[in-house]
Amino acid sequence: MTGTKCGTIAIAGRPNVGKSSLMNALVGQPLSIVSAKAQATRSPVIGLRIEGPNQFVFRDLPGLLDPTYLLQTRMVEMALRELAEADAVLYLHPGREAPAPSLPSLLPAGSRLRRRVVTVYTKADLLDQASIAALDAPAVSATSGAGLGPLLELLASVVPPGPWLYPADDLGTQPTGGEHGRRAGLGRGRRGGGSLRSGVCRRPRIHRAPRDAPPPAGRSRAPGRRRRTTPRRAWVR
Repeated sequence: MTGTKCGTIAIAGRPNVGKSSLMNALVGQPLSIVSAKAQATRSPVIGLRIEGPNQFVFRDLPGLLDPTYLLQTRMVEMALRELAEADAVLYLHPGREAPAPSLPSLLPAGSRLRRRVVTVYTKADLLDQASIAALDAPAVSATSGAGLGPLLELLASVVPPGPWLYPADDLGTQPTGGEHGRRAGLGRGRRGGGSLRSGVCRRPRIHRAPRDAPPPAGRSRAPGRRRRTTPRRAWVR
């Protein structure tokens, strides 16, 4: 196909500003986890959208914050690498908390951002029309879909010409309902602190026979054990 355009759009912002919700709305499938718990997205999630000759490669990044422990440090490092490689950055900020701070102010000291930044306010469904009109950037709603069409037109003007990177029938690099292995485990960490494994990998429940039951057929009693003189219970298979 000639005349095509394709670009990588990094979706960035602080935690819980609606990055995953917006990407799911743009792609049309629940690829990213949507949770009230902050930092649900711990690694970049890729979603694809085709509009005419344009292919958008959206990358939902972990939230930008001041890390306080090693996991957060690694998440911020991944986000910074994605920002450096993207063709443009979709910087999100809640409309209720306008005006948005500059994106470089959220990055670690010494970080340089040489990409086109498109600022967009999220959660427009929580604002009235007067508040939306007073914003200094476009507003969208992942819940109602308001503003998604104009946003795609704006992004089409910033992606570079070139062939598509993925087949037309692809939705993303994760299965639908991405990171589903952690979905059931959100918010089920240990008391006093979370755990990456809590709520995900559980030991199977072992059903044991009563201690006074005889051993299964074909197995002998361990040597050196005293023989019981009390009546035994029947072994039920």
